[in-house]
Amino acid sequence: YQPPWSGRSYVTQIALAPLAPGESRRVVEAALGEAPAASVVEPILARAEGNPFFIEELARVVRERGA
Repeated sequence: YQPPWSGRSYVTQIALAPLAPGESRRVVEAALGEAPAASVVEPILARAEGNPFFIEELARVVRERGA
């Protein structure tokens, strides 16, 4: 997929590699603000597949819902 604005002179595309498992775990712990149980962390890590944006958003939803 290429957005229509990708050819503009002011656009820069940055490719992000997936985070390593340990890095992903640290993002979840930082987003939750506590030492979460493995039953909370593992599903987040599995669904996010190392994508830091997904990891943070999934952890935020878990925190907001009190899961």
